[in-house]
Amino acid sequence: MAKNKELRTIDNAAAYQIVNAAYKQAVGAEAVDTLTLDDFTDSGVAFESLQLGRDKFFNALIDQVVNFYNDESYKSDYNDPFYVESRRFANVVQMVNAQAPEVQASHAWRDLKPTTDPSTGVTTYATVGTYPVKTATVTTRFFTKSNSWELSISLTEEQLTDAFKSGEELRGFVDYLFVIVDNALTQHKETNMMANVASFIGNKIIYAGTTGAQGIHVVNLLAKFNEERGGSVSTVADFLKTPDALRYASAQLMLYSKYMRKQSKLFNTEGLVKFCPENRLVAMVNSAFESAVQEVALSTTYNDEFVALPNHISVPYWQGFGIEAENVSHPAAFDQVTKIDVSTDMGDVSKSGIVALLADKYACMHTIRQERVASQYFPMEDLTMYAYQNRDQYINNLGQNAVVFTVEPTT
Repeated sequence: MAKNKELRTIDNAAAYQIVNAAYKQAVGAEAVDTLTLDDFTDSGVAFESLQLGRDKFFNALIDQVVNFYNDESYKSDYNDPFYVESRRFANVVQMVNAQAPEVQASHAWRDLKPTTDPSTGVTTYATVGTYPVKTATVTTRFFTKSNSWELSISLTEEQLTDAFKSGEELRGFVDYLFVIVDNALTQHKETNMMANVASFIGNKIIYAGTTGAQGIHVVNLLAKFNEERGGSVSTVADFLKTPDALRYASAQLMLYSKYMRKQSKLFNTEGLVKFCPENRLVAMVNSAFESAVQEVALSTTYNDEFVALPNHISVPYWQGFGIEAENVSHPAAFDQVTKIDVSTDMGDVSKSGIVALLADKYACMHTIRQERVASQYFPMEDLTMYAYQNRDQYINNLGQNAVVFTVEPTT
């Protein structure tokens, strides 16, 4: 279970350092190395951490907060799948999960809370007459951090005018400069989204390794193939050139995409009974792994069925391409593009071999709270400075369903 933390807000002015580091790794200017995302991605605080007035019956909901109801009707079974409109965010986002009580004979009940003995874990229910009262259990987690960053460019009209023969040439060059700035902004936004994803993957891996962790959070496809199909593959390289292993892996991704759409408590860290509506299921698959599946296994079934998922996205890397370095074989090596190296408020993770993520869109969502362009003209220098300013919000909601898939060598 995620540990409780005190409510706190990021120092927005410091976010640019994280954004710059993530950008350099993404474009291959630096090796994939530790990103400290403690104050970038928000994994929320439990409601017990907030000393605020709450509804006396459910002991969870508070006033003047955007309530984000995670559950939908169960009646029907730059690509940025995790983006959510900013109107669904406020300064505090409250994720609300409600767990239904066990089925029992219907009878009248009043608003009396059950009590739990902390030493034994035994719950005692209040009664109406001779009947125990069992209410829905409501838990909440609050997300308050935001990130501000800015990309600026300065143009000096006198010097630029002197460099071109005509006004048309000058305007064409300035237009080109703004295209370059726009491309950089788009790359930063994409990189920030992937940093949030890397943080979420890291937190799932940390939880899966916790003593007493319940459910299914990380699936090692190599180990699972050996166990369930009697394989003897021991290395990642062998797995990637074994057709049967890759066909098995693609079938597992399709299988779990169906599991996720059924109600269960297996795929989130809070032990909540959840399901992921098909329109919210995000399937992110590493491009190098996907290429091996299609090339070696010749899996047309994978291509036709899995790729057809509404929110399928092929990602070339989780954190960056990697560059020539002492411990890096070459840029875009499999161990680099499948690697994350992050520090989060739940712990540190450095791991390669991450090949896929199946997640509810609301598990790893983010939004742009504000986006503006400011400009200032300095007449003495004949200089105009432009600043593209963004304020974002990134959330890791581990109470939503998600599964991380890896290919790791057996020991």
